[in-house]
Amino acid sequence: MLHSVGPKGEAGPPTELECLRAVEAAYDRAIADAERFRWLLAGNGYFMEENSLCGPWKPDEREMDHARAAIDKAMARDKEAHARP
Repeated sequence: MLHSVGPKGEAGPPTELECLRAVEAAYDRAIADAERFRWLLAGNGYFMEENSLCGPWKPDEREMDHARAAIDKAMARDKEAHARP
């Protein structure tokens, strides 16, 4: 939850700008996750399993960040490979 710190160090409700920044950050994360999901569905579905990024456990945020970073690297390699003449 967002909280602002007033001039005396007291926590208060978030400012409108803080709320907008939080919404923008959540939107950006959702867009990035959607791009990853589309990449997985476009013939890269085994990537998660092949790289031990999934399993029967519920991943914590650190594991999810690791998987996101691994997918981002693979997506970048694919884009680079397709961009070459």
